[in-house]
Amino acid sequence: MWKRFAPNLRCVICEKPVELIVIDEHDESPSSEDCARGERAGLSFEDLSTCVDAGLFVCRECGLWFPVLKGLPIFLPYTTDSHREFEKLYSVQIKKLGKGYSPPCENPVSGEEYVLQSFSREWSDYSFDDVLWTWTYEERRAIFLAEIGASAISSAPSCFLEIGCGIGVVTSFASDYLQCDAVGVDLSLAAMRAAERYRHKPFMHFIQASLWRLPFSREFCDVLYSHGVLHHTCDTERAFKAVAPFCKKGGIAYIWVYGPGSINESFIRRAAYSAEVFLRPRLARMPSAMANVVLTPIALGYMGVNMLQRLSGQKRQAYNFSRALHAVRDRFTPLYAHRVKAADVAIWFKEAGFDEVTEVLLSALPESAVDTFRRNVGMRGKKHFKTNGGAC
Repeated sequence: MWKRFAPNLRCVICEKPVELIVIDEHDESPSSEDCARGERAGLSFEDLSTCVDAGLFVCRECGLWFPVLKGLPIFLPYTTDSHREFEKLYSVQIKKLGKGYSPPCENPVSGEEYVLQSFSREWSDYSFDDVLWTWTYEERRAIFLAEIGASAISSAPSCFLEIGCGIGVVTSFASDYLQCDAVGVDLSLAAMRAAERYRHKPFMHFIQASLWRLPFSREFCDVLYSHGVLHHTCDTERAFKAVAPFCKKGGIAYIWVYGPGSINESFIRRAAYSAEVFLRPRLARMPSAMANVVLTPIALGYMGVNMLQRLSGQKRQAYNFSRALHAVRDRFTPLYAHRVKAADVAIWFKEAGFDEVTEVLLSALPESAVDTFRRNVGMRGKKHFKTNGGAC
C-alpha cells in the first residue's frame, strides 16, 4: 500500500482515524508520467515512492489492530486466515502494542464468510490476459466509460471508489481515465492479487474490506462504482444504502446488478436459473475440491455454448477452460445472487439522496455488451447537494 494513503483509513468499528505502524516498507521508482501527475496534484516524490509491505493499523479507541499483509490493508471487522498468517509472521511487533489489543472479532453479516470464500476461489487463478469475462480490456474500458457517463463528468474528480474490484482491472481504467486516486475494495483475496499486480502504480490503492463496514469517512469519493457485486450480498437494497453515503454531494454513483431478464428471457435461461437455485447454496458451502468435481463438466458445457454463440455471429471472446470455470464459479458458487427490477433500483437511488437517475444507454455500449445490459440493470445517479434526511 502507498504510505500516503494511510490518513484516509478509518476503524470499521468506531469510524475514527487509525494509526499506522510500519513493519516493512520499500521505495518504488515512479514513472515520469506519474511524477508529472503527482506534481499537478501537489504530491512529493516520497508520496509517489514509499510503499508499506507489512504493518499494523491501530485503533487506540477500540483496542484493535488491522494488518497490512503483502502490501494489502485488511480492514474486515472479523478475523480470517490472513490475520492468523500475520500473527505468525509478526508476533513480536504485535506484542509491542501491549496488553489490550486484538484483531477485530465481530461476526460476519449473514453468509458473508461463504461469499468471501467463493470469490477468493473464483479469482485465485484468473489471468491478466487482456480478457475479462467475454470482453477484451478495450471493450471493458468502453463499457466502464459508458457506465459512469464519462462525457458528463464536468469537473476533475479527486477520488474514485470501486466496491468489489476483483483483480483491479476496472480500477486501473478509472485511474488512467479520471486521473485521480482510484481505490479498489474487495471482500475476497482478489484484492491481494490486485495489490500485487498494480504495486508500481502510485495512484491505485487496494483494500480488503466488507461493504457493510467500509474503512473510510462518509462522503469519501467523487465517483462510487460497483459492477456485479451488490446482488451477491444477503440484501441488495441494504447493500446499496450501506455504500451510498460514501459518495460526496455532487458526486456520481453507479451500480450494475442482475435483472429479471437474466432469468426469464428464454426457456434455457429459466432452466439454468433453476439449476443455479439448486446448486448455489450447496456449492457455496462445499470444499473447493468437491465443488470442482461438479463445476468441471458445467465449464466444458459453457465452452461449447460459447463456441456456438461465436459461430452464430455473436461478438464475444472465446472461452478457454480457465475462463469458463471462472464464469461457472461466478454463477453457481456465490451464496447469494438476487435479481432486481430497474424501477426498484431507481427508487433506492432517490431514497439515498440521488437525482438525475438514469440507466446506461444501450447505444453507448460496445456491441458485445448490449445483450448483457438489456437483461440486467446498470444505473447511475448524481448525489444531491442538499438531502432530506435518510441514509445520506
